[in-house]
Amino acid sequence: ELEHYDKYWDAIRVEKAAIEELSEKNVALTKEKEEATKREQEAKKLAEQERQKRYDAQEKLARLLLKQGISPEEVSMETGLDMDHIKRLL
Repeated sequence: ELEHYDKYWDAIRVEKAAIEELSEKNVALTKEKEEATKREQEAKKLAEQERQKRYDAQEKLARLLLKQGISPEEVSMETGLDMDHIKRLL
């Protein structure tokens, strides 16, 4: 009877250890997922900043070309900005 009792508690300890291990793995995976989400958000933020820099540079070039007397159509072709945007810069 004592042997069954010992086996029972051994099984409980093994099960408890397995549950703790899975819990630790779950916590680690959750942290990894959070870190990946943060990295993704940062990458999106950097991409948006880069896009804005390119847009600002195109707009600056368009203003310069318009000041030099280049036609709005040519400015649009050179900068890639649409004609509505170019007209707003006039």
